[in-house]
Amino acid sequence: MKTLVVYASNSGNTRMVAERIGERLREHKVETLVRDVVGMKPADLRGYNLVVFGSCTWLRIVEGQPLQAQLPEHMHRFAHSAEHVRLPNSRFAVFALGRHEYTGFAGAASHLQVLVHRLGGAELVQPLKIDGFPHHQLDAADAWTDQLAANLKRDGAAAAR
Repeated sequence: MKTLVVYASNSGNTRMVAERIGERLREHKVETLVRDVVGMKPADLRGYNLVVFGSCTWLRIVEGQPLQAQLPEHMHRFAHSAEHVRLPNSRFAVFALGRHEYTGFAGAASHLQVLVHRLGGAELVQPLKIDGFPHHQLDAADAWTDQLAANLKRDGAAAAR
């Protein structure tokens, strides 16, 4: 099983969670590559059994109006450029960081789920949403990753039948 963890981070927190997820998947004997979305092309998603998308949640200004619960610009551009790619045999998972005080807590997860839908794949687990700084919530990320790995193995065994 080949897995790609793609993340968009502004302060480094999302990168930290992405790397933690990558390490945990490797502990489950899942071949995993972790990449920053900056510089990626939609074609880079091909060839993986599982793609994990992760992003911080951001405020973006669109036509002069502030919009909360958005993807940061670099992930937004990537998602927009990937709209016409189809990966129907791929599996996906989504995680997002945000703050519960803001409208649309961890709203980046919803935007990434729309991307997954457009790609034509299936999500293996519910999105992981981390509130605030992730340093004290890595156990939740580990438990989510363990569930993801178990579902991936079960999904792979079912496909092999």
